Amino acid sequence: PDRCRVLLGIDIPSGTMKELLERIGITAHAKGSSDAELVCTVPAWRPDLTREVDLIEEVARLHGFDAIPIHPRMTVQVRGPQNSERAASEIASVLAGQGFFETVTFSFTAPAHAKPFLSAGLSTLAVADDRRTSDGTLRPSTIPSLLACRKKNQDAGVSAPGGIRLFETASTFAQSPKGETLERRTLALLMDVPGVARGKPGTIDQGQAAVRTLRGAIESVVHALTAQAPGFVPAPPQASAWDPAASATIHAAGVAIGCLGAIAPATQRLFDLDTPVVAAELELE
Repeated sequence: PDRCRVLLGIDIPSGTMKELLERIGITAHAKGSSDAELVCTVPAWRPDLTREVDLIEEVARLHGFDAIPIHPRMTVQVRGPQNSERAASEIASVLAGQGFFETVTFSFTAPAHAKPFLSAGLSTLAVADDRRTSDGTLRPSTIPSLLACRKKNQDAGVSAPGGIRLFETASTFAQSPKGETLERRTLALLMDVPGVARGKPGTIDQGQAAVRTLRGAIESVVHALTAQAPGFVPAPPQASAWDPAASATIHAAGVAIGCLGAIAPATQRLFDLDTPVVAAELELE
């Protein structure tokens, strides 16, 4: 009722709202001992009423639109950016300052590219569409998209000092053992192991240097958003796409927020990459 009065700008008693709604077959009763909240049951013949504001519109219509005053001026309140938008801007600023390029890639991938990034117990989601037979699988991770983007740059002969570095914020999808759709919004990062000749695997020291550089980028992002330092704990990877000898989980404020490590040689061959890469994926929430 309070929300109704605020939106309409007139003082309609809660009892009057109940009477108006019951005229059109909507049962309404107070929740608790007061009329501060009304619980309404919508009849089957009104499938258009799905939200609170739909009921408020019915109250306005039945009470009479002519009873709602028209003011000669409108008050506009300017609000700052949403926290999610501020965070996305800060992430992009921090990573761009460290040589990462932002990508915008497609949500679909090939089944063979999706499978190595599935965590144990999860399965992929695909569209039942004959027009998308080769890449109709929703990506369970954003990293396959970054690997495909890296392959495009490789084919085009693109290079950058210190190697190519990519990042993207995007949604990922998987299906739980119970058939539930799991959607996550993630930040994915991918970077070349610098100093490695094309077609060579690189040394352990070169791989460690790349992981340390990527770790520094993650520390900068987490600190920029939370003013805290993340923790890194060596751990077996949750999916076969990662190298089990170079994998860790990322923690912030005592919560696991993602993973970091080298991409396994088999996965690099799957994407036909000539340069070893390291990657990370964090849950934005």
